[in-house]
Amino acid sequence: MTSTRLECMDRTLLLVHALLGAKLQDHLIDRALAGTSVVLVADASNVESHAGQSAVVITAQLLLEMGVQVQLALPDKVAIGQQPPLEGTYLRESLIAYGADVIPGSVATVGAPHSSSITVVFGDSDLPSGSVNGWRIAGSAMGATMSSLDSIAPRWRGDGVLGPGLAAVFCASEVFRRVVRALGSMVGMHPAIAEVLESSEQASFEFPWSTPRGHLGLDLGHVDVVSGGAITTAMIHLLLRSQASGSLRVYEPQVFEKSNLNRYPLFRGRDVGTLKAIHLARWSTPMLTISPEPKSFGPLTANCGTVAPTVVVGADDIGVRWFAQGLNPDLLVVGATADFMILVSRHRQAEPCARCLHPVDDGIRANIPTVSFVSYLAGLAASWFLLSTAAGQAQPGQAWAAWPLRVDLPTWQVPQSITRDPGCRLCGKVG
Repeated sequence: MTSTRLECMDRTLLLVHALLGAKLQDHLIDRALAGTSVVLVADASNVESHAGQSAVVITAQLLLEMGVQVQLALPDKVAIGQQPPLEGTYLRESLIAYGADVIPGSVATVGAPHSSSITVVFGDSDLPSGSVNGWRIAGSAMGATMSSLDSIAPRWRGDGVLGPGLAAVFCASEVFRRVVRALGSMVGMHPAIAEVLESSEQASFEFPWSTPRGHLGLDLGHVDVVSGGAITTAMIHLLLRSQASGSLRVYEPQVFEKSNLNRYPLFRGRDVGTLKAIHLARWSTPMLTISPEPKSFGPLTANCGTVAPTVVVGADDIGVRWFAQGLNPDLLVVGATADFMILVSRHRQAEPCARCLHPVDDGIRANIPTVSFVSYLAGLAASWFLLSTAAGQAQPGQAWAAWPLRVDLPTWQVPQSITRDPGCRLCGKVG
């Protein structure tokens, strides 16, 4: 254990403390995570598609950001399409290089299941002999399933984006629960409600998508992205895979810090100290351009310029959400997390606004406990709101709330309506 690793793990450690108590020593949490080995098993057929490769990459990223060890039992295929943040021609080789520069002390290596490892099998890949602890993950363009190792699952195919992201979230959530539950048993500390850490190998969810127009290659138009934080970085991470076109303008004045490494999927250790907005712009493509605005976006910023038709806010500052809503964009998407909860909402003109949903700014600006899969799911939901709007796909609610700690429960995610606040000052401008 090093001070640098603990700095990188700071937000994850805070979240474990929220579950098991503040008295639990950081080095015990860190030891439990660093001592966990997860083997990702995929045969050639399951990594011959962009979706299959995305599922492997995103799963490996969320686990490495969590601070566990990742072993890759898969062929070193040529990377297909956009697979940020990987650099290089070959998938496995590039994942190993990425893993060497995320959380110090956690790496990706070539390996095989063993008696103490967790085995994650992708699609219909053969189950390695001796694998008794783990599960399968499979998916479609818009959904994912997690099931027992001996279950029958479909092969990963196609170019889906949201399904691979969901599968990775399911997997990382289950690994986290198992590690924290075992740690709690070892030290005699347990959450107030023990059921929150119960293990489950079963999960299934699919975002609704009935329009004949697919979710790939959509034109997002001009989008202002307020914050280069974990939620919006995860959103961009997915949009780059979706073949979307458009222009993103990222407002973010801060530099990337060590404590960000547990949840920023387009960054790695070498990027510490760089301006977040400038770094995100390096992922710009001819189809999806990313322009940096390394400055704040809010009521104290006089030079925001003309707001784009679509604005995505991932900032924790509720005042910034109100400010963006007051600019009256055609579409505002707001992503938020709190511990294991996420809430992502859509606000079109004349709909109940962001202030109706977030009516109180408590003024607290503190380090928020979080872990890789929570932030990533919020970014995934923001991506879905953008892509579904661009395709004309109806959305079941104006907001989507989720609790990814227990994705096996039927109520882990809930579409929500938003009630207009009759006393809201902003709705007078929006309506």
